[in-house]
Amino acid sequence: MSWMIEGTLLWSALIWLYSRKLNWVRMSSFLLIITNCIAYAVVFQCGAYFEAQSAIVSLVTSSRVYYWDNLTAVMSALNLFATVLTACYQLYHMNEETSDQVGLLWMTFSCVQGIFCCQHAILFYVFFELSIIPLCLWLLHFPTKEAAFTTKQFVLYTCLGSSFLLIGLVICYLGINGESWIFKNLAKALVPGALTPFLSFCFLIPFLIKLPLWPVHGWLPLAHTQAPTEGSVILASVVLKVGGYGLLRIIPLMGSNIAQIWSPTLIILGLISLLTMSLSAYKQTDWKRLIAYSSIVHMAWVVIGIGLLIGHSSISNIVYKGIVFQMISHGLISIALFFIVGMLSHRTNTREISAYRGMAKVIPTFTKYITFFMLANAALPGTSGFVGEFMILQGLYQYSQVLAFIACLSLVTSMLFNLQYFIPFLHDDPSQERQHCGIADCQKSEHRVLAPLALGILYLGVFPQGFFSFFTL
Repeated sequence: MSWMIEGTLLWSALIWLYSRKLNWVRMSSFLLIITNCIAYAVVFQCGAYFEAQSAIVSLVTSSRVYYWDNLTAVMSALNLFATVLTACYQLYHMNEETSDQVGLLWMTFSCVQGIFCCQHAILFYVFFELSIIPLCLWLLHFPTKEAAFTTKQFVLYTCLGSSFLLIGLVICYLGINGESWIFKNLAKALVPGALTPFLSFCFLIPFLIKLPLWPVHGWLPLAHTQAPTEGSVILASVVLKVGGYGLLRIIPLMGSNIAQIWSPTLIILGLISLLTMSLSAYKQTDWKRLIAYSSIVHMAWVVIGIGLLIGHSSISNIVYKGIVFQMISHGLISIALFFIVGMLSHRTNTREISAYRGMAKVIPTFTKYITFFMLANAALPGTSGFVGEFMILQGLYQYSQVLAFIACLSLVTSMLFNLQYFIPFLHDDPSQERQHCGIADCQKSEHRVLAPLALGILYLGVFPQGFFSFFTL
C-alpha cells in the first residue's frame, strides 16, 4: 500500500515537472492507470482489515501508519474510479496547454488516498496539507485576477481549518503523555473538562470547511468557477468527501458526551445549508456555479446524518449506511455533471445556461444524458441520488418529524432548480436552433466517460443492496 500512495505521489510530481513532453505524460498516465487498478484489485482481495508500514516514514517510526477497512475500501474505490475516468478523458483531449493537469490529477489522487488510508495523525495532517498544492495549481491554471482571488480564498479557508486540526491532534497527543500518534490511541486521551468543547470544535471545523457547510462554504462556488473541467470533477467527486470521511473517522476522538452536545448543532446547520443553498442554486445562471451550490446541498445531507450518528445510537446503522451511500452517489453524479458542462462549454465557449436554449434537436444524445443526470441530481427514485437521502431522511424522521418535514422542503426546491434551469433550457427556444446547428453531438470518447456513470447511477438506484453486500458497512 505504501508504494501505491507514496510512489504515485512522487511519480505524479515528475509528470508535472516534465509536462511539456507529451509522450512521456501519456505513457506515465497510462502506466499509473494500469498499475493502480491492478494494485487496488489485489488490496481489495486481502481482507476486510489490515495494517501496513510506510516505506518513507518507517525510517522514523516502526508504527504501521496505513490501514485498510471497509470504509477505506469504499472511499478508495470512489477515488480510483474518479481518477481513472478523468485520466482516460485527459488522454483523449491532451495538448501542451493541458498536459500539466495530468500530474496534478495523480498528485491529488495520492494525497487523498493517503488521507483515506492513514491512521497516523501527523501523516494524516501532512496529506491533508499536501492536497492543497495541486488544487491551488489547478485554480491558477488560467492566471487571472479572479483565479488569484479564488486561490487566496481557498488557501485561507483550508489553512484555517487545518490549523485547528493540528491543535486538536496535539492536545490529544499530550493527553496520552506522548505515547503514540495512532488515532485509536489518541482516542484514549484524558483531556481536562474545560478543553473538551474546544477540542471537539478543533476536529469539526476543518472537515466542515472541506465539505463545505454553510456558513463556511464561500470558497467552493469560486473554486469551481475558476477550475478547469478535470479540476472541478476531482474537487466535487473526491476532495469534498475528505470532509465527510474525516468527520466519520474523527468522532471517536471527540468523546461520546461532547459529541452528543454537537449533534443538534450539526443537524440544524445541515438543514439551514439545505434550504439556503437550494435557494442560492435557483438564482444561478452559470452552470458550474449551479452545480457547485447543488453539491453543497447534497453534502448537507451528510452533515445531518453525522449529527444523527453521533447523538442517537438507536438509528446509527441506517444513518451510517446512508451517509456513505450519499457520498458515493454524489461523487458519481457530480463527475457526470461537470464533465457534461466541460464538454459543452468547450463547444460553445460559454457556461451561461440561457445560451443553451433550443439545443435539444442539435445535441439529442447530450440532451438524454443531461436529463438523466439532472433527475438523479434531484434525487429521483430509481437513481442513486434518492437512496442515500432517503436513508438519512428516515433516520431524521425517527429523531424529529418536524425537522424531517423541513428537510423534505429542500427536495422540492432541489427538483425546482434542476428542472427550471436545465431541462427547459434545452427545449425552450426553437428560434435559437439555427445558431447551434454547427455544434457536434456526443462523441465516442465522451460516451466512454458518460455511459459508465449513467449505468453506475442507475444500478445503485435500482439495486442498492448490491452495494451494501459488496461493501459490508
